[in-house]
Amino acid sequence: MSYVVVDDAKDSRERVMLASEGLSEYDVWFYRELLVRAAASVLSPLGWRESDIEEKLGSYTDSSLASFG
Repeated sequence: MSYVVVDDAKDSRERVMLASEGLSEYDVWFYRELLVRAAASVLSPLGWRESDIEEKLGSYTDSSLASFG
């Protein structure tokens, strides 16, 4: 069974949904934080810190797939 965090701010069952359910949204910031922490773990031997990764990510704009169609 796989779960997706849809609202990390909630403490109830509404925080997650089954991945197999029809999801319309998920908590982007929750997964962004996980991504930054994982990237920092891999890149720290090269001198990259979480703040460096956040700075690089800050220069990108969020886009949805709908904007390409």
